[in-house]
Amino acid sequence: MITIVTIANHILIGSSIAVTVNEPILALPLAFVSHFVLDSLPHFGYARGGYEVLLKKKMTYFVLLLDILGISIVIFTFHFSEILILACAVLAISPDAEWPYRYFLFERKGEKPPSTFLTDFHRRIQWCERPWGLYVEILIFIGVLASIHHYILH
Repeated sequence: MITIVTIANHILIGSSIAVTVNEPILALPLAFVSHFVLDSLPHFGYARGGYEVLLKKKMTYFVLLLDILGISIVIFTFHFSEILILACAVLAISPDAEWPYRYFLFERKGEKPPSTFLTDFHRRIQWCERPWGLYVEILIFIGVLASIHHYILH
């Protein structure tokens, strides 16, 4: 359930890129790359895995859905291009789609999933997944929300 802050930060950063850049040709790739920048910072997790424990709990999916819907509602209150904001939000979280895919199609069955360049890169940059990374994520979350608030007011 705590990984919700991670997803929220990816969505908010991607959305913020859409709002500030407002040029699809720049905003879309920047939103995708932002995922890896955030993952390279200390963040919540367990060294060498641990998400499979969360993925086994049905409540995780319910809370993640509520989180994504709630943040989407906040995003759509902007008066900017909602489609660009949504596209950037989706691109910013899209690299994490590989983890449930790997778990449900392979790891849950005791099979080793195929490895790709993206998977290897994604794992390597997440050098500091630790429970205390939650505090870093909360600071990022507050900082991004404050920036969005400031941007809207000015």
